[in-house]
Amino acid sequence: MTSELSKPWFKFYEEGVKAQLSIPEIGLLEMFKQTVEKFPERTALIFAGHTWTYRQMDAVVERLARAFAKNGLTAGDRISIYMPNSANWVISFFAIMRLGAVVVQTNPLYVEDELKAQLQDAGAT
Repeated sequence: MTSELSKPWFKFYEEGVKAQLSIPEIGLLEMFKQTVEKFPERTALIFAGHTWTYRQMDAVVERLARAFAKNGLTAGDRISIYMPNSANWVISFFAIMRLGAVVVQTNPLYVEDELKAQLQDAGAT
């Protein structure tokens, strides 16, 4: 356990906030799945005035993953997400992972040459 002397900010933590966390050794997709199962009606995402529960978000992620598969994308493909932070980004991220593909995040502010170089380097679809 880390001492309060070595981490002085601990004294500012609200009562009940742990100084150390136990982080399971599972992937992010498995963590999402477990959270959907454990807290299906809790809020998963709020964006632009819309709120999704974990159950609703899981359904949308599943629909998008199926649409990707229907359009020929498969596990192992490298798929670029080229959009700003948004609900669509979060849903796309989890759908790509659910498909078994690899997310290649790109910066939507990149100019054409920067984007082209990154996508080629990553082998993105």
